[in-house]
Amino acid sequence: MQFKKIKYKDLSQKNISHILSLTERGFDDIIIDGNKTQELLKNRSSNDTMSFSTMTSFILRHSEILKSPIIFDNCHLQIGYNKDDIRQFIPRNQRKIWLTKNLFN
Repeated sequence: MQFKKIKYKDLSQKNISHILSLTERGFDDIIIDGNKTQELLKNRSSNDTMSFSTMTSFILRHSEILKSPIIFDNCHLQIGYNKDDIRQFIPRNQRKIWLTKNLFN
């Protein structure tokens, strides 16, 4: 299992699409819910909805509205830092070895 760290300035439409495919709530899971985000979105469009491609293009121009960090591979996604959840990127057999070693030492 291999994951890659991508700087937000190096994000692509393909990366965003893949990240969104791993979320449960789409854009709501990856965008910071705050005043700055609301202000940027308000200034961007007067209508309530944006198309998928418009929203991904907007994110590429304003990557500061993304939660941090976003870590992903082919089938795992971690948004924000959580020391327990981040273990999903370590293969199960290695986690078992580590757990066994630390329980009995």
